[in-house]
Amino acid sequence: MKRGFLAAAFAALVVPSIAVAGTTTLVPGVRYERQVRLIGGSGVVLHILRAPRHGGLHWLRPVLSNGTVLGRETVPTMERRVSRRATVAGVNGDFFRFDTGQPTSVFLRDGVLANRPHPKRSSLGIAFDGRLVVNRFAYSGSWQAAGYVEHPLEEFNRRLRHPPGVALYTPKWGGVTPRGRTVRDVVLKSFPRVLPNGYQTGKVVGVRRGGGTTVPRGGAVLQARGSWSDVLVREARPGTLVTVHISLRNLPGDVADAIGGGPLLVRNGRAAAAPSSNTVSMWASSSRRRPPSATGRPPTRRPTTMSPRGSAPGWGRWRSTSHPPASKRAWHRSATRFTPSVV
Repeated sequence: MKRGFLAAAFAALVVPSIAVAGTTTLVPGVRYERQVRLIGGSGVVLHILRAPRHGGLHWLRPVLSNGTVLGRETVPTMERRVSRRATVAGVNGDFFRFDTGQPTSVFLRDGVLANRPHPKRSSLGIAFDGRLVVNRFAYSGSWQAAGYVEHPLEEFNRRLRHPPGVALYTPKWGGVTPRGRTVRDVVLKSFPRVLPNGYQTGKVVGVRRGGGTTVPRGGAVLQARGSWSDVLVREARPGTLVTVHISLRNLPGDVADAIGGGPLLVRNGRAAAAPSSNTVSMWASSSRRRPPSATGRPPTRRPTTMSPRGSAPGWGRWRSTSHPPASKRAWHRSATRFTPSVV
């Protein structure tokens, strides 16, 4: 599975408990707790992980399923894959498309961008000093062929939803570029990894029609649709240098890891404003909602992550449209709380 955090989880976390089933120390400093709480007259099981602040021997890191934007992978499989380097405990992350595995929002690890943020959803950034930064990291991009003016880059590792336009695909995409009748692909070589707020330059080595291009290792593909196809082919000829700039506004300079999800429900120990109707309707669009996860930092500065157990059609839809308990207890008086949406 992919990554994510959903407001639905918070409603489940702030109502009175029915019972505490027990606490287990997984490794020194990391505890697992199983609780049962009453939600709408029914018992909901919560799985809770409490860990030290990020840094030193304990790290809070996002993990991308299969190492690519496309594709799905179960959490246990992901844990086994990274457990060769460390002892791992994890939960689902950002909500994603069930058919393709495409995450909804940002994925940033070690300063390398794999997926851009959603404009209407908060994201979680993990700073070098262990701070959890919750904000909307606004995306903008541009591309420019040598000798020509700069043009907008509408998408990054994501299919263009509203052509015409231009999108960039890197090896982190994990598949061939989208196909289409008016599509033109420009293949770049010697293209560095995409670092937010930086400039990356590659050399054009080929032009293809119709899409379906495999992104080369150490390269990238610029894809144009509609009227932008003629512009891209005319300016980005073979042998031309093309420079791409991708900006994430509001991303602090000391944040090298970030994951999508949202929204922010608790700020400085108080319930935050309700999410926008656009955000809620997007969550409610999926009848395959599964129990969501949530993470945050209580006043003790020990990050806490939890996920409910079980699933049923409409469960997440019902949670995502009401948050009255959050205003009463603000989920254990957390300083910061962020919800990942999961399937």
